[in-house]
Amino acid sequence: MELINFTDENPTSPRRAWKAFLQALIAEDVAVTIVGSTRADDIVRDADILHFYKQAGWVRFLSGLEGADKATLQTVRKGRS
Repeated sequence: MELINFTDENPTSPRRAWKAFLQALIAEDVAVTIVGSTRADDIVRDADILHFYKQAGWVRFLSGLEGADKATLQTVRKGRS
């Protein structure tokens, strides 16, 4: 396996399981590139373990924006929140 593309909206939750997954990839020296989407607040939450993300092979985050303000939704051309 060369690439893991997480399509789950919240692959990093719950934190304890996610941290264990990253540590297992590192411990087993799995050579893989990881990409996917996650919540911005999970990235902030995990500031102290982001080095595990990198060591495990995570190279790219995709993150979306949510909002209810009509002007903001029009600016980003999003019809519905």
